[in-house]
Amino acid sequence: GGAYLVGATYCPWCTYAKEYLQKMGFSDSDIEIDYLDKMVPGSPDPTALYDYVYCKEKLQSRTIPQVYITKNFVGGSTDTRHQYYTGAGVKAAYRHGSLYYFQYKQYIKQAAVDFVDEGTKRSANGKYFVLS
Repeated sequence: GGAYLVGATYCPWCTYAKEYLQKMGFSDSDIEIDYLDKMVPGSPDPTALYDYVYCKEKLQSRTIPQVYITKNFVGGSTDTRHQYYTGAGVKAAYRHGSLYYFQYKQYIKQAAVDFVDEGTKRSANGKYFVLS
């Protein structure tokens, strides 16, 4: 697929990462998700769960989410957000075939708008927000 996410159903950062993948243009069918808590149900210790299922052998670290875009490791939720805002994730979705060219241009524009809107919101409504 175009994107791969390893996470847990109870993890808000995993939800955010999936939302950013969708904003990049990946459809639900383009996003493969492995929820660790569903793979070993009832595990009382999350650390044991991560060790048992994946993290030491397959993943880059023992934190979730772990996001891959077109088989390249991206990182966690913040890294995925960065891929969206820089346009790199949208470009990857386009190259993967998840977007047509006209959609690609629309998604790139929306990523820029979202970046400015979030930056403004996080900086006292633009009081400290500077673009250079």
